[in-house]
Amino acid sequence: MNYIPELGSHQCDLVTGTSAKSGQSWCAIYCIEATVFTSLTGTITVTGNLADAAFAAGTMILGNFTEFQLTSGAVIAYRAE
Repeated sequence: MNYIPELGSHQCDLVTGTSAKSGQSWCAIYCIEATVFTSLTGTITVTGNLADAAFAAGTMILGNFTEFQLTSGAVIAYRAE
């Protein structure tokens, strides 16, 4: 059986700027407004053409992320631990 802990049970980071975020492990990234990533690294890696794609507000991206950077937009990044 797959188990995904409630996202609210972990700390989260509100990210609205374009500085790279690293040094944590995040299990989910929720776009609170239309968001474009410069990079997104983890169990999936977004680079190249995908890095220019806009993720709509309300999009939840699940995975194990170790680093990301926004070009524009705002997200809530939920810490894995």
